[in-house]
Amino acid sequence: MTFLLFISRASAEPADTTRVLFIGNSYTYYYDLPDLFGELSKAAGKNVEVQMSVGGGYSLEFHRSLQTTLNTLMSRPWNYVVLQEQSIYPTIEFYRQNSMYPAARSLDSLIRLRGGKTVFFMTWGRKDGGMLCIAPYCSTLFRDFAQMQDTIDAAYAAIANELSALLCPVGMAWKLALQENPSAPLWEDDGSHPSAAGSYLAACTFYALLYGSSPEGLTYFGGLSQFQATTYQRLAYNATKLYVSSPAEFVLHQNYPNPFRTRTTITYSLPRRGSVLLDFYNALGQRVGPEVEEVKGPGTFDAEFYAGSVASGMYIYRLEFEGKATTGKMVLVK
Repeated sequence: MTFLLFISRASAEPADTTRVLFIGNSYTYYYDLPDLFGELSKAAGKNVEVQMSVGGGYSLEFHRSLQTTLNTLMSRPWNYVVLQEQSIYPTIEFYRQNSMYPAARSLDSLIRLRGGKTVFFMTWGRKDGGMLCIAPYCSTLFRDFAQMQDTIDAAYAAIANELSALLCPVGMAWKLALQENPSAPLWEDDGSHPSAAGSYLAACTFYALLYGSSPEGLTYFGGLSQFQATTYQRLAYNATKLYVSSPAEFVLHQNYPNPFRTRTTITYSLPRRGSVLLDFYNALGQRVGPEVEEVKGPGTFDAEFYAGSVASGMYIYRLEFEGKATTGKMVLVK
């Protein structure tokens, strides 16, 4: 495995320079995502310095003990430090709980010590879904990209919420792009790594998040056609609005993992403080498990459902807030 370190600095480094360090692996260095972000920033007249500490297949746990990454992290006051996990870890509960989350907490502590802000890089699912394994543990069998993406979204959202960190919804931007054009060329031929278009879409999403403004109208197209680039600029901004802005109404997210064996987490977002009722039903409409009723908000919150002696099958979870209700479906497999 080859360790790669790329540095790109603004020549004069004026006082208003935004400094961004990317920590990750091949999903970050394919088509040089940090440089794409830097070029978009410069096209907008912004002073920026970008740097990355990356290596093929590297996990956050590996970075946590890698002296090169630690030295780079401590070398200067970064405004933002982007954390990108190894692509399979978010889909497997064992690696999420025992590797991804502990390493993220440790790195976040170091970032805060230096006065920086942690940004989690929500990656994308495989083009065709499937089952992902790191022996002896495997993910569930995902029927397609969208189902895998739901799990990845929720895995990153959970740790970002816990640490009050930023979350860059790149995977959500990919989902929007595919909803608009199912044949959007976002992946390389392996169905995993990003194409030039996929990396450009990711860079646009980072731009929208970190600057709080749309990249629409910027004339840096990253080698894409103007039509393709401007489409991705728009979708990137839409994705950040969906994830970052306070919802005008309450939002019930897809549970994760899904399907699940013993327990699953339901995430919901509230625009203001109020009374929340969350309950669970089987396919016959019979209530299963205890209902959750409490005062919450505003913000994003998690609730856990434990299967216990409940039989395998499809279940419905229902969230009620201020007299309005919405539902989601989850599948228990024992």
